[in-house]
Amino acid sequence: MSKITTHTSHADVTLRPQRADGHLRKVVTMIKTDRTCVELVLQLFGIEKPITIAKRALIHDQADHRLEVQAATGVESARTCSRNSRRSAKSYRPHNGSSY
Repeated sequence: MSKITTHTSHADVTLRPQRADGHLRKVVTMIKTDRTCVELVLQLFGIEKPITIAKRALIHDQADHRLEVQAATGVESARTCSRNSRRSAKSYRPHNGSSY
């Protein structure tokens, strides 16, 4: 079994879903109290953005980790590793097709 690496951004990433959870609970209350669709959409955007940022941070951490591993093992040159890792991170798109 491989060891799980905790990156420096993990502590920051954990806070984002926790904030979004509280925000989502507020949106549910807004729906129940018949708030306007415009208000709901704005609040939902406020939930979506922190989650997208958290996903991006995790992807970049993974890319950096792969770069370090590949450079240490001499599999590819550091420049090639960096280019490939960043290309993978940039090409990530959420499942719903929206960009971040």
